[in-house]
Amino acid sequence: MRSVVRKIFVLPILVVLIFAILSHNAYAVTYTISDSSSCQAAPVSGTWNSDTSTCTITNLTLNPDDMLTVSTGITLAVNGIINNNYGDIDNAGTINNTGTINNAGKIDNIGTITNSGTVTNSGSIENDSGGIIKNSLTFNNSGVIIELCGSSITGTVSGAAPHSVACR
Repeated sequence: MRSVVRKIFVLPILVVLIFAILSHNAYAVTYTISDSSSCQAAPVSGTWNSDTSTCTITNLTLNPDDMLTVSTGITLAVNGIINNNYGDIDNAGTINNTGTINNAGKIDNIGTITNSGTVTNSGSIENDSGGIIKNSLTFNNSGVIIELCGSSITGTVSGAAPHSVACR
């Protein structure tokens, strides 16, 4: 009887442990652009301009659970393509896009995003208080854009309209 109780007790614990180990994405990577070395390191592999604290990139792919953070005071210049395949982009600095940003993941913006290229959003964009999104070219949205109190979006967004959250 004691053996049966022990097996009944141990089996659920084993199942939970196996699930916890298997559900973690061991390949998820966090990239924080905050200076020259973080800009130039792989896989960002950008070009750093120390006069303007700007990291210029041509191509970057974020895989599921990957995170890209643009720190306060840093400008990320996108001249090629960023493919966000279910990762997260946290922007506290400035993103200047003259290339293409394909977002199927999440973008959380408290900085500035200026688009004079193409943005295609099928994921989610949260423009937090203080966040600014300026669009002057192509911005296609089939996902969700939330514009929180104290943020702004200028220019035309095609497709699903942004959802504005009023101030309380």
